[in-house]
Amino acid sequence: VAPPAVPANRFTLLTVPWAAPTRCKLLCSASRQRVDTFYERLNHGKLWKHIKHKYETQEK
Repeated sequence: VAPPAVPANRFTLLTVPWAAPTRCKLLCSASRQRVDTFYERLNHGKLWKHIKHKYETQEK
């Protein structure tokens, strides 16, 4: 039985453990942005940021 393969340098040892969490973070943020965009399009004209100009008074 052959011993397990060992990465050739320290750079690989340091970057491999961070690869999966980094991909997960990017995937989560991308999916979150898509959901937020969908929600805003679905509720356009009903959200406070779309109608606040009707209720705010202009200050000079």
